Amino acid sequence: MFGVLKQALTLLPKGYHVPCLAHVIQLAVKELLSSIQAQASNDDFVKHWSDDLKSQVPIRQGFLRTMEKVRKIAVHVNASPQRAEKFERIQQPFKLRLKLLQDVKTRWNSTLIMLIRFVRLEGPVTRWMEDEEDAADIIDLALEPEEWTQIKYIIQLTKPFALHGYTMGNSEFPTVQHVFVAYNALFDHLDAETTRLNKKTKAWKRELLPAIQAAKDKLAQYYSQTDKEKGRIFNLATILNPVQKLRFYEQSNWEPSWKQRYQAEFEDHFKIFYERNIDGELIRPLPLHKSLSLDHLAQRSRSDRAKKANRRSVPQTGDVMARCHYRGLEQCDRWPGMP
Repeated sequence: MFGVLKQALTLLPKGYHVPCLAHVIQLAVKELLSSIQAQASNDDFVKHWSDDLKSQVPIRQGFLRTMEKVRKIAVHVNASPQRAEKFERIQQPFKLRLKLLQDVKTRWNSTLIMLIRFVRLEGPVTRWMEDEEDAADIIDLALEPEEWTQIKYIIQLTKPFALHGYTMGNSEFPTVQHVFVAYNALFDHLDAETTRLNKKTKAWKRELLPAIQAAKDKLAQYYSQTDKEKGRIFNLATILNPVQKLRFYEQSNWEPSWKQRYQAEFEDHFKIFYERNIDGELIRPLPLHKSLSLDHLAQRSRSDRAKKANRRSVPQTGDVMARCHYRGLEQCDRWPGMP
């Protein structure tokens, strides 16, 4: 397989750069978060609390106000060793022992990680804010029910990006065979969320629609580079992947003509490959546990059978990302990137 792909790279236009999908995913999420003013603005973690921080929270209801509340509560609790210790004790009835996290603009997934942890600690945070002694100077930062809902909407929108971005960016082996899978899954996800939100009437939910479109436009910008001669390597890798093969193009979101076209391209390339008598490079088989997350993501994006897959048992592989995928990110105490 890798010998074929290595040879296919030589057929790409001179100077052509194959985009890193993990980076493309990062750019798409950045567009989404920026559109609703949910992105972080700080380069480093804020370690000290001051009343000036509370005054920075906007008065107008919306995603910006909600996100700033989350960030300021985290700073307030963590800035004092005494408050941090007391917050830990508050978690005991919930059988938790976790820290509130902050995000920074230099790490795109830190916003999702921050929100996941915040939702995981919803009970302790609510109890903390009800304590007059602990939250007296930040009582105005208490989240309303609708603001908790906004946080969960952002998690819902960005979770698939994090799953694919993490598995692509942290694999020890080539992942080019999963590029089409990831693009299809992300476009399907954004289309489904658009359909769902089009039925909503609340203003803040409608604000998510242009944000989703911004993310789709960024994905489409790079997805357009996977066609014709520039995209040959993605097609070859997709068909050579034993988990997918040509069956990948039999999904409902692919027209029959695309399968015929990609099959013909695959056969033509192999004729050239063997006529030149180029020996394929011997690569040891990919260990199952190393490819588990990517292959499960591929399988789950194929059809409505993905819904049934949610009820399968959690993989016992040591792969944190795969386990969180099945359990639900909101229930993962140790998601990649969390201290």
